[in-house]
Amino acid sequence: MKTPTRTIDLAPGAEPETFANGEAYTLTPMVRLIAAEGKILTNGTATQPCVITGSSEGWTEVDAPDDDQRQKEAE
Repeated sequence: MKTPTRTIDLAPGAEPETFANGEAYTLTPMVRLIAAEGKILTNGTATQPCVITGSSEGWTEVDAPDDDQRQKEAE
């Protein structure tokens, strides 16, 4: 849901009027992608375990880095 001042991720079955606070709003279908255990999602730029996006196109699952690799990247 998008109003002139904010964007709100609504759960299925939520009533937009409850969240609009009197503002005009538009509803845009979105998909929530959740990576499988041991995986992470990437579109070549962003890498994260969960994504809310207009389309699943361009997103793929890859193996998640292990803890040792994450620590090396943080240093």
